Amino acid sequence: IQLADWCRKAKLFGQERAHLQAVIDLTPDNDHGLLLRRLGNIQFGNVWLSREQVEQWSARNRRTFTALKRWETRLKKIADRLDGSRSQHDSAVVSLCELTDPDVIPVMECLLCGRDETCALAAVTAFEKMPGHEATLALACQAVFSNWESVRKAAAKPLRQRKFEDFVPPFISLLVSPITREPMAQQSHFGINGFVLITGYVLARETNDQFQVAVMHQVDYRLNAALQGYVVRSAGGYHLEVDPDIKRGEPVAGLARTRQTVDDLRSTADQTYAKERLIEEMVTATNERTVELNRRIIGVLADVSGRDSEPNPATWWQWWGDFTDTQIVEGKRVVTVEENTEVLNPNFRLRFRSCFAAGTPVWTNSGQVDIEKIKVGDLVLAQNIETGELTWKPVVCTTLRPAKPLLAVTIGDELVTTTSGHRFWVAGEGWIKARDLRPGSFVHTVRGNAAVAGVETGPTAETYNLVVDDFHDYFVGSTGFLVQDLPLPQPTNATVPGLTLR
Repeated sequence: IQLADWCRKAKLFGQERAHLQAVIDLTPDNDHGLLLRRLGNIQFGNVWLSREQVEQWSARNRRTFTALKRWETRLKKIADRLDGSRSQHDSAVVSLCELTDPDVIPVMECLLCGRDETCALAAVTAFEKMPGHEATLALACQAVFSNWESVRKAAAKPLRQRKFEDFVPPFISLLVSPITREPMAQQSHFGINGFVLITGYVLARETNDQFQVAVMHQVDYRLNAALQGYVVRSAGGYHLEVDPDIKRGEPVAGLARTRQTVDDLRSTADQTYAKERLIEEMVTATNERTVELNRRIIGVLADVSGRDSEPNPATWWQWWGDFTDTQIVEGKRVVTVEENTEVLNPNFRLRFRSCFAAGTPVWTNSGQVDIEKIKVGDLVLAQNIETGELTWKPVVCTTLRPAKPLLAVTIGDELVTTTSGHRFWVAGEGWIKARDLRPGSFVHTVRGNAAVAGVETGPTAETYNLVVDDFHDYFVGSTGFLVQDLPLPQPTNATVPGLTLR
């Protein structure tokens, strides 16, 4: 924090952000509200979003609203024709497929995908004709969430030819294990607050990156009122006796008190039982939805990957980790929420591990520096994929990965040693993993492009990587090859940085 404060005074705002983010990463369990606000983040409920995320969300909403006004009338007419005669239907499908503006996709989802099976199938046909990650995500949504099995099957088929990175990550994050329910041992004691009955349950499930635990305590003081007029004797075990110090009234009144005590005890037992049943029903209903959602997602993943439809989510978490050559640092975090405690939503970040060997030059504002010598706060050359802007961006995190077999990639006349999953920007294709580079592919560089000459098995060695603020990429090698930083890339329709094919 002191380094961040110094950078702020020196007006080194990029480096200030890098050091603040490092504090958050190093102490993920602390309350970082002040630091997050200092980074410009905005809190929505228990979730913190960056200003960029809020702006993107607002811009997306504005585009959708504008598109709805533009396309609503036309799409409703097309929907009516889809439900008409065969010739009207076929003509409407042709009209639908002529719409190539990606901004029309959410309007089609709203007006067609939920209307009826015929309209939903036509929308899937239109999505299939559209390039770009927006259409891919629309197909993925229909493949899992459509009300009609025929639509789900039709939407899943074209996903085989789409970039997995555009739709698999949301699926992986939705896969969860069913909730397990374990009752806690019932506890009771007598203290300064009287008779206290403590019951509880532990609900647990596993996701791709967390073990989620909910602890539900019920601390019940209602018996105190029910036991007025009695004392508790511990000799020979706890038991109740009439309090001799309390003056007794008429027998009828005493009988009424006894009856009220019994009624209160029965009410307490009934309410406890009702809560147990409610929790049991909630867990059962949630697990039924979880099993069905897992079944649909795994069905799509099995179809696009060619693997068996293994129902265990852990199998698919591992498959995706192997496919992307990534892993979670320090294992999964255990997130515990207590019913009677206000708990903030954890901001856990996966740290993916695709890296370069020591000695790989990185382009910085101080010249080319070996990647293992880069420090948090250093400025590296980065490029905005959407606009093409080149500028210096601070490093917010550095990583070291244990030794593993690497690849030796020859680009132009330069050799780069990297893990198989590290992504290079290939002109016309986007982010491509090192193992998928082909001779003749052109890797984007600081000054243009360089052709891949070959990909061979390299040495076994430790590797290093960076997390770069904002643009999330940097340039390596004497030539300056554009590579992705640690997190997985965001979907994009850019063919080269700054140029989008529509």
